[in-house]
Amino acid sequence: MARATLSLLILIGLIETASSAIVWRQYMNQYPVAEDAKRNDIVYTLKADDVVNGVINTQSNIIYGVKGIGSTPFLVNSTSGDVIVYLPRLLDRELNKEVTVTFYAYIAGTTNEESEVTATIVIKDVNDNPPQFQQTTYSTTLDETVPIGTTVISSMSVSDLDVTINNPSNQIEVTCNKTIAAQKFLQNVCDIFSVTRIRSSNTDWLGRIVLSQPLDYEAVRAGSRNSYQIPLTATDGTHWTDQSVEVFVNDVQDTPPIFIKAGPTFVVNESYPALQRIDNVIARDQDLGSPREIYYEIISNPGNVFDIDLRSGYIWPKVELDLDNPIIQPTMDIVLKAREILNITTLTLGDDAYTTATSTVQVIIRDINDNKPTFEFNFYTTEIFEDIADNTALPNVRILVDDKDSIPNNKYAVLLDFTDVFKLADTATSGSGKSTITILVKNTTLIDYEKGPRNYTLRIVAQETDTSERYSSSALVYVKVLDVNDNSPQFSQPAYVESISENTPVGTPVITVTAIDIDSGMFGTIGIRYELVGPGNDRFQIDPITGIVRVKSCFEPSTIIGCLDYETVPSYLFTVIARDNDGTGIPVPVDLKINIIDENDNPPIFGPQSYSSYIKEGDLVPSPTVVVKATDRDKVGGPLSFTFIAEDVPGLWRIDRLGNITASRPIKYQDTLQMKGFFLMTVQVTDGKYTDTASVRINVLDINDNKPIFERSSYYEKIPETTRGTISILTVKANDADDPSTGSGQIKYSIQDGDQGKFVIDEITGRFSTSLDATFNFDTQKQYIITVIASDQGFPQQYGTCTVTIDIIDNNNQDPYFFPTTQTTEVVENSPVRFPMYTVKAVDPDVGAVLRYEFNEPKEAITPDGTKINVATYDFRNLFSIDNDTGTVRVNQPLDRNKAATVIYSMTVFDVSANPVQKGTGTLIIYILEFNSIPPVFDNYPPTITIREEQPVGTFIIALIARDLNGIAGYEMVDQPDGYFTLNYESGVVSVNKRIDYDDVRNTSSTYFVAEAKDLGRPQLSARVRINVIIENVNDNIPEFIKSSYIVSIPENSPETTFIVDVSATDRDREDGKGYGTVRYSMDDKNFRIDNITGRVTVGAGAILDRETTPNIVIQAIAYDTPQGPQSVRRQNAATIYIRLTDVNDNPPVFSSAEYFATIFETILPDTEVLQVFANDKDEGINSLVDFTKVLGSGDPDDYFQVGARSGRISVKKSLLRKVGTYKFQVQAHDGIFTAIANITIRVLDAANAPPEWVIPPRENMTIDVLEEQYLGMIVYIVSAVDEDSGKNGIVDYSFFQDGKYTTKTKEFEINSITGVIQAERVYDREKQDRYVLMLIAKDRAQTPQQTNRFLTIRIKDVNDNDPSFPLDSNGNPIPYEFSVNENAPAGTPIGHVLATDRDLNPVIYYFIIAGNDDNIFQLNPTNGSLFLNKALDRESKSIYYLDVQASNNIPDYTVIRERTRRATDASIVRVKISVGDINDVAPVFTQVNYTGCISTRSPFSKSIVQVQAVDRDSVGTGIVLYRIVNGNMDIFAVNERLGIVTNKVLVKDYADQRFVLTVEARDAINITDSVQNTVPVYIFVTQPSKEVKLLITQSSSEVRLYQNQIIKALEKTVDIVCITNIQDHLIDSTGATTTLWSDVYISGIRISAGQFRILPASELVGILNEQRRINSNDFDQLYIKDFQTSGQSNEIIDTKPALIVMIIIIILIFICIVFAILAFYCIKRSGQDKKRLLYHRTHKTQNEEPVPVYDNRGFAIEQVHQEDPIPMYAKVEKQRLDERPQQPEPEPVWEAPKDEEDEPRIETEVQLDTPPSSPRSSTRPTPHDEGNEYRIETELI
Repeated sequence: MARATLSLLILIGLIETASSAIVWRQYMNQYPVAEDAKRNDIVYTLKADDVVNGVINTQSNIIYGVKGIGSTPFLVNSTSGDVIVYLPRLLDRELNKEVTVTFYAYIAGTTNEESEVTATIVIKDVNDNPPQFQQTTYSTTLDETVPIGTTVISSMSVSDLDVTINNPSNQIEVTCNKTIAAQKFLQNVCDIFSVTRIRSSNTDWLGRIVLSQPLDYEAVRAGSRNSYQIPLTATDGTHWTDQSVEVFVNDVQDTPPIFIKAGPTFVVNESYPALQRIDNVIARDQDLGSPREIYYEIISNPGNVFDIDLRSGYIWPKVELDLDNPIIQPTMDIVLKAREILNITTLTLGDDAYTTATSTVQVIIRDINDNKPTFEFNFYTTEIFEDIADNTALPNVRILVDDKDSIPNNKYAVLLDFTDVFKLADTATSGSGKSTITILVKNTTLIDYEKGPRNYTLRIVAQETDTSERYSSSALVYVKVLDVNDNSPQFSQPAYVESISENTPVGTPVITVTAIDIDSGMFGTIGIRYELVGPGNDRFQIDPITGIVRVKSCFEPSTIIGCLDYETVPSYLFTVIARDNDGTGIPVPVDLKINIIDENDNPPIFGPQSYSSYIKEGDLVPSPTVVVKATDRDKVGGPLSFTFIAEDVPGLWRIDRLGNITASRPIKYQDTLQMKGFFLMTVQVTDGKYTDTASVRINVLDINDNKPIFERSSYYEKIPETTRGTISILTVKANDADDPSTGSGQIKYSIQDGDQGKFVIDEITGRFSTSLDATFNFDTQKQYIITVIASDQGFPQQYGTCTVTIDIIDNNNQDPYFFPTTQTTEVVENSPVRFPMYTVKAVDPDVGAVLRYEFNEPKEAITPDGTKINVATYDFRNLFSIDNDTGTVRVNQPLDRNKAATVIYSMTVFDVSANPVQKGTGTLIIYILEFNSIPPVFDNYPPTITIREEQPVGTFIIALIARDLNGIAGYEMVDQPDGYFTLNYESGVVSVNKRIDYDDVRNTSSTYFVAEAKDLGRPQLSARVRINVIIENVNDNIPEFIKSSYIVSIPENSPETTFIVDVSATDRDREDGKGYGTVRYSMDDKNFRIDNITGRVTVGAGAILDRETTPNIVIQAIAYDTPQGPQSVRRQNAATIYIRLTDVNDNPPVFSSAEYFATIFETILPDTEVLQVFANDKDEGINSLVDFTKVLGSGDPDDYFQVGARSGRISVKKSLLRKVGTYKFQVQAHDGIFTAIANITIRVLDAANAPPEWVIPPRENMTIDVLEEQYLGMIVYIVSAVDEDSGKNGIVDYSFFQDGKYTTKTKEFEINSITGVIQAERVYDREKQDRYVLMLIAKDRAQTPQQTNRFLTIRIKDVNDNDPSFPLDSNGNPIPYEFSVNENAPAGTPIGHVLATDRDLNPVIYYFIIAGNDDNIFQLNPTNGSLFLNKALDRESKSIYYLDVQASNNIPDYTVIRERTRRATDASIVRVKISVGDINDVAPVFTQVNYTGCISTRSPFSKSIVQVQAVDRDSVGTGIVLYRIVNGNMDIFAVNERLGIVTNKVLVKDYADQRFVLTVEARDAINITDSVQNTVPVYIFVTQPSKEVKLLITQSSSEVRLYQNQIIKALEKTVDIVCITNIQDHLIDSTGATTTLWSDVYISGIRISAGQFRILPASELVGILNEQRRINSNDFDQLYIKDFQTSGQSNEIIDTKPALIVMIIIIILIFICIVFAILAFYCIKRSGQDKKRLLYHRTHKTQNEEPVPVYDNRGFAIEQVHQEDPIPMYAKVEKQRLDERPQQPEPEPVWEAPKDEEDEPRIETEVQLDTPPSSPRSSTRPTPHDEGNEYRIETELI
């Protein structure tokens, strides 16, 4: 076989040698191509010949091409061989100096291989990159004293990526750009610094920056900067780059101060008061880096009239400036000196030329002027149209003004407000004596009748210019504006939305659409007319005048209810068009949406009419959950609500608003009616109007959910303490509601705790008895509380408990005893007989003991002196007696303490209940006390004492002493109303207990207290004494202000007696004639005074209140008491008053400089700022606001300059071209009262080049008219400008300025840059745009060009040129109409309405169907666009129709029918879609004729068995298919009504090997009566695990579930029916360990024979599968089925030790094989190389062969597999080295129509292990160390 293959290869080689070959002649190698080559440039032509046996075949057709299109810069013309630039971006020499391209050629019409050639193409450099500075920023800092020649930047480098060699014009140069410096006001920066070149070439430049002129910090700061900005420009001759170098300058103290504000003239009126400040001078240190403060002094002062503030510089006169005083002259010069403060602490002042400066200030005292100019009339009236032209004089107005004064007091300036709208004529801005004033329109664009104002009230003022008073007068000019129609209607809303009922009667108003037009008359709102446009306007109409939209009668005039149907059209969208001028104006559209409201006319309908489910005991929710579903087609009415209308067990179930049925409490099996085990109920749904019902059955699954419950929660019994063991006591009983026949209902008893080993219980009977060795002792434990448990035997086990209480009955076996044994008591000797004096205490531990008491011998008695008494002397034995029952001791005989002071009796207690009687003994000691009869006596004390208030607590008041023979026990305070005092119990000393305040609110001046003394006798006696106390007043309170501080504001300079504030203070001291509580006021301040009685504070005489000096003042008001008393007792307090002085306009504004200078060129543009003046007013707030105005008549008569009223910025007002000269005028600063004047001098210099001047258009904002619909190239206008400069400076070029750039061509216009001719670039359409505004530019050709601009407005005039148009969408396409009509509707049924509009006036529109009506099914009214049905429709034949409708002003254009492209783009043609409504006449169709499913006996409850599926071709109804079981075992199985999934309702363990046949119905409506049904049989087989076969599949269970149908399909080739009963993770071993990487799939097989079904045994099924696998193993391999076995078989546990030994041996053998393989491989390789060399010589072709690689698992190539079977298949592919695959494959261009990606098969590759992993954590990815495993590369077609 190998020899035959070799012979075939040699033969093929010989044939190819004899065939033709491609020989390249030209293939572009080393050919240069410039990097600026453009796309589609032809840069080369390839040339190749067809050489046949050495002869060129000229007849061959050679095809050329290039490899890698898209990644190479070139394309090749396949026939000519021209190389064309395709991607010029890849020709960038800076990125690649050369590119490598592979060209190919082949002979057309032959099967010969391509001939490829690789060319290296050189990219030729061009100068296309600008030079670049190597740093983005340059900056440095220098002292201002550094010498010239200092290097500023030592090294600066510039580079250029281009490499043009030896071209001097492309060498890099760097210069300081003087043009940029001039533009940024840095004119001299290029003189101060110079750029020095070190070296320069085409690719780089190196240089430095050197200082050329001295630096001056102050000069830098004068330019409002703190550094120099050096503008540098680097250029290579073609490109340039700008860079800025910033040089910061440090200041050095070397400059004297300078006066920045020093008059030079201060003007005041005569009689100027003394000591009032005139103005101030300001000087500053010119060393701006760290300036010093300034000290001022006057060095020359004629007549010593003036003085100056040394720090602020304010000047004031010492005397009144009265010209009658010979010292006072009209002009007085003051010489001032400013000195720098060298040391602020020591006030060391500068005194040399570097630290001082002088200035002269002139004070001019002027006389008073008394006349003012007046107008002829107080007011004037006139009328103008809102479109009046600029510079037009107000008509019919003649204004005269006259000033009777003579020169210079009769000169005046004329001022006018509304200066943005109106202006004065140039000759009317000033005058003298009598003159005429003319007012012109300045800006007509601001006059708008609609926006207003419609009336202007101009105030014209004539004000003196050469007088200090500036007397003025004014007159009013009333200007009325007349209207022009220049506004369109505006709707009141951006869109309108309204909702109405579908049963709204005809003529009912729906909504009012309103628009307003701010024009007047018929141009305005009253002239607006409305039109309703859009599909459905046959249902509505609009009043053209009022805009009221009403329901329209549809087709029949007699119709009362409109043709509105919510189900057909739920909403309408219209366009309302409004036109003004009685409907002839410009149309304005607005959207109107009318929503149709549904009526409640449909009942709610349940889905299934019956529901069933299961619930476990103890649960609240059935499983599956029971949710009754009902739908209501209406969207109105109340929400659906569910209720039970019938329940077999009422109150146990509840249903919420969503239909969820749950139990109201956990369910018990016993809750079912008669223990049936299920509940029945009927549910009703209602929407508030209609109802429907459904039945529900819920079965109860009994579980062990009841715990045993004792009949009693506690048991009680008594036993004697003598009870012994094994004695039965009681029986406990518990019940369990669960089934007693099972463990769940069988109860066992046990003791949990409390028995202490003394009790036991029978676990079956519950008999409770004492334990075998039980003994009891009442005295040790009287009670036992025992917990008994009753537990059932179910799972989980349930428990119940009860408590058994056993009380121990005492046995009387304890003696009574006294406690304590010896007891004592006392008795008074005069106690009467039978007096109960004491009760003895005795106890007996026994329960129920009965005690008796008695005295017995021995008895003893003792005299007061301690002598024992003899009974013969005094019989004391019966002095006391004891009650035998209670033990109460009483006096039995009269007592005499002198005879017996202590009596001792022996006593006995008996327990008479014991047998024999028990007893105990004790002793009672009785002390007889003497009787006390004389109380204590107090010493004599004064009845009243006096004390001062405010004595400290604890102060001694008095010592009380009482005396008694028995002694004093103590003293107590028994009464005092105020609690001021305390009494020491032992000593009787009275002291102060709390504060004593004479000024207490009770207003008391006296008090008292009562003290009591008690003796030590028995009974204890006492005595009392009362002491009255008088309280003496002292001055102990200071006056207290109501407020501790006061904050007030008063104007500065307030006069004497000005009210400031009322202060008030009070004194808590109570008035007693000494004046302690009387308050007076005082104040020590020269500027204020206070009323000493009322406390009113006012401004005092001669007060100086200057806010600018002292803005805030703090004073104190003093309040003191005892005004008539001595100072030693007087007390005082102070309150602080904070006074803020508010500002009064008492300071004039002061300019920062008296003179301002500026120099500009005549070419400066209008509105350019020239300089800014500053004025300061020391007042604050509104008083400090300064307005700036030009002083009329002070200069600039042509008004070339203007000043900002607030900013003080002086700018150019109009062009200064050819206005060279010096302009002087004055600016006035005015703060409302005071004024100040500054002189302005502006020098206008001649420019080297003046800008052009416009001739045509002759004025700004000129408007011209052009007709629409003309032709391209039409001459629109010719503009012209002149420039009087010579040479290039005088040549003018014309252009437009648009979108930020200059151009000669826009989308609409083109201007000839030489002639100024403007031509049309499009045919204008007024309806799209009615005007254009052009900004014209005239620019000269100077080196620094000058330009002027002018605006030209072009209005487009109307021509009747529009076709009708249907409404368009955002993309400009007609919006299609969509209508619907039911099938079988009769002819003449209206379908809808189309409407087109025409922007021309009063159009006539006709409508025609031009396509889609071939069968003449539809009819269209040609005049109103109404569409009707011409014949009945059948939806089953065709469900959608498309019509093309054209709107035209003329007869129909039938040619359009053949021109499909016109309809696609023509706005007069619209697509109409008509949907045919369905009726429910087709039943759902099942996807299979029958269904089969299996369920294992081990399956849980509600297991998914099989899913049925049906589709409904009808489009009406709910849109869903509902399922139900109509025949079969409905008690065992259920079907999900929505999903069609059949599940088991009960466990099927008792139905093994049975077959069930169900009939499942599919219907297309919830209501059965309204639906169409179909049925299908469903076969369900109940299988046993023993008959199941387990498939071992090497895929995860989640993946297997995705293709389980393919498994069934493959296995059913040999088995009639195959069911998958379970899919789970693969079980690895007997420990239960699983892996998610493999799966175990359990299947059952069913045979069908003669109509009989038989479930195959597992062994038989395994045999069948083995035979199928033997015949066709591909089915099993493709499905990853590795093995199968009966489910009963278990996995073997393999001993891995033998396997490990075998594996080691295999590895050794593999190593030996590899060694031999390498040697063989080397020999084969050498042999292959020799053959390749031979083949090379024979074919003359170069072969680049790589060594055959060693087998490598790391990379694989994918085999392209074609998919024929729709089932996803798997294919084995060969392995290949990763490095042999293309690194970045790029697709060749395929010239064919694109297709969806979804049509392309996708290939997925994965690696599979042939043996299962050892654990779930094993990785699925193979590694080079996975020895012993075989790897397969699987490719899946998806």
